[in-house]
Amino acid sequence: MNDIFISYRREGGATTARLICKALEEKNFRCFFDSESLSFGSFADNIKENLRNSPNFILVVTPGSLDRCISPDDWVHQEIALALKLYKSRKIQRIIPIFANGTTGFPDNLPPEISAIAEQNAIELNHKDFEANFSRLIERIYHEKRDQLLNCFLDQHLEGDSQHLEFLHETFKGCLSPTQQMHALKTNIKMHWKGGVQTLLDDYHDSFLRDLCIMLNLNQEGGRDTILRRIEHWLTNEQHEDPDATVSNNILKCYINEASSWELGRLCDQLGVKVDKRSPSKMRETLSNRLELELDFASLHIQDLKTIAGAALGEDRIERCKKQELVDLLTDAYQRGRAETV
Repeated sequence: MNDIFISYRREGGATTARLICKALEEKNFRCFFDSESLSFGSFADNIKENLRNSPNFILVVTPGSLDRCISPDDWVHQEIALALKLYKSRKIQRIIPIFANGTTGFPDNLPPEISAIAEQNAIELNHKDFEANFSRLIERIYHEKRDQLLNCFLDQHLEGDSQHLEFLHETFKGCLSPTQQMHALKTNIKMHWKGGVQTLLDDYHDSFLRDLCIMLNLNQEGGRDTILRRIEHWLTNEQHEDPDATVSNNILKCYINEASSWELGRLCDQLGVKVDKRSPSKMRETLSNRLELELDFASLHIQDLKTIAGAALGEDRIERCKKQELVDLLTDAYQRGRAETV
């Protein structure tokens, strides 16, 4: 008994049919497709036998392959007509047209006895999306015992069970090659990602995030949180942000968080604003995002400088820096983002 009967036109379709047959056989499906090698006298009996013993009928549609189907004596015409009859009586479970080699539809002049083939959902197989569309083909193929086994297998894995989820991950890896796994994962991430930056990027190292910023034409400087905020701002705002200003704002925020009450008061005086200097929180709120402020990095202790640089620029940049190096680094990064403000 065959799983699949493959119908094709030898001229222009033989190579494609063989490739499809080979790919399906690699998935352990039994295929019959070489019907045109049969003698004319045995054609009807052999076709009936193989179609009745194949729950799936695949029709490979290539350029011009259905032109001769206007004749009822044409073999492809007879295969389609018999498949439709068997499908109507439920002796065939699936009819799957495959558009290949640039074909994207059925001709308009199909004879009435085979015109119903155009009502079946077709699958396009091309080089660009072959794996994704071939996976759709596999999903469409009917195989009672395979389907029963697979459904029972999947039903044994309970949602919410972490161990079952791990087992399914291993099964998934065993079913696909590394290339197929990568393609499947990328496709599903595109389908199911809801737009959250943390969900997409939270597990990646700083070097990956900086490379991503370069690809997005964003400033890659700053620590992990800075880069994630920059990407999120870029994603959610129509106006393109000034990436240098983002780094400068983060430096300012870290600076005023580390600054003493006296230094906060000095900065408020620099702005000429009245604020209750007995309240550090009110002074910090007043100073927030005020890039016109002149910051005195040299007055800070080296540990405070490391804290600011670590949070705003990334700890990997300041691990072995001396105080003057940190002062120069922070001053340069802060001044760049202030260029449009001061």
